Amino acid sequence: MNPFKEYEIEFVKLSNGNHSYDYTVSEDFFALFENDLVTKGGVNVSVILEKNDAFYEITVNHKGTIDVTCDRCLDPVLFPVDGTQKLVLKLAEEEEEKEDENVLYISLETQSINVAQTIYELICLSLPMVRYCEDADKDCNEQMVDKLYGNNKTDSTEETDPRWNKLKDLYKK
Repeated sequence: MNPFKEYEIEFVKLSNGNHSYDYTVSEDFFALFENDLVTKGGVNVSVILEKNDAFYEITVNHKGTIDVTCDRCLDPVLFPVDGTQKLVLKLAEEEEEKEDENVLYISLETQSINVAQTIYELICLSLPMVRYCEDADKDCNEQMVDKLYGNNKTDSTEETDPRWNKLKDLYKK
């Protein structure tokens, strides 16, 4: 069974006009992709396909949260994601690849398009390169931040081995 079948849109059977598809993607959806950037979350996705005689326009809207790791303190963070992308499908004699990433040329024989990869890429691209707890309205783990910036508070009453003191004296000379 094809796990992407749910995301297949057979546009040749549709009449001209707007057609709407709604998806809720979660761990099961993210497990279908080999990349481990996004593995958990809950995102509501709305796909609107506008069919015309000469071309098709697909608008993908998404909003939800993704479970990621803070790049500063390494705590898990539910990071909000939100975005929109438009993709134009144009009919051509044969499938082509052109410079514009928002235009996809499809052959006249193509009867359906799978939007799963588009949904996954849009969600991944809506995440910033660097993710901090503050961006998700959460405070970073103070202990980890202290260790990161060298603010470790060690107990000064702890005695050091006198052999190390002798080595320190050598360094001063």
